[in-house]
Amino acid sequence: TVKLKGLGGDNVTGLGTGQGVVGIGTDGGKVLVWQPGTDVTQVGQMNGAVISVAAYGRSVVAVDDGGHAQLFTADGQTFRLSGKAAPFGVTMNDRYVVWAEEKGALTAGVAGGNAPYPETDLYLASLATGKIYDLVPEGGQQGFPSLSGSRLVWQDAAFGGDDVLTAQIPAGL
Repeated sequence: TVKLKGLGGDNVTGLGTGQGVVGIGTDGGKVLVWQPGTDVTQVGQMNGAVISVAAYGRSVVAVDDGGHAQLFTADGQTFRLSGKAAPFGVTMNDRYVVWAEEKGALTAGVAGGNAPYPETDLYLASLATGKIYDLVPEGGQQGFPSLSGSRLVWQDAAFGGDDVLTAQIPAGL
């Protein structure tokens, strides 16, 4: 356990883990990293409340309630990944970051074609190439991704229900 100091009244609103570290987000936009046995370190600041967090090594990716997704790397760099990210989870490993990206109004059968919710696709940022790819360019909602190596698992509403799908990330990304 660790006591979080210096939050200035912020509340923890997002957590993610990977390779022995914990990524932490707050409603005041703070992005922190904690490796058990060390102090908690602030690695970044988002404009809005942090909703989704993933961590790997000492790198952390965070999505805020304004749709911003940012990667804070272990060596202190910051990369803006998106300005249209949905609050439907984020995941990362040593090769990839995957999040849900808003694509407009939901038109698939899951909501009868008329809903206030956004249509989302899963987007992938390759840490090797620096490129961003639309992994699942289908109608409906894709979200809550999880990675194990190059195996991706996610929740998907493209078939009119609430399904769990899996696929290998294509080689070379």
